[in-house]
Amino acid sequence: MPTLNWIGKEAVVNHHLHVPFHLLKDVPDLACGQPGDGNLIVQRTQWDRGHAGSGSHLIIHHFN
Repeated sequence: MPTLNWIGKEAVVNHHLHVPFHLLKDVPDLACGQPGDGNLIVQRTQWDRGHAGSGSHLIIHHFN
């Protein structure tokens, strides 16, 4: 069976192990709509990256 190999393959295959992630916390007071109403787009802002002070902000767009 053929295999795919290239320079830097190991870095690409294991990249997901090194990418930082943040868990989303449910805050009912900030919710819009009802659970299961449709899709959400979650957009991270520069605040989350620490470029503009402390704190983290997410913009969440709800649409059907």
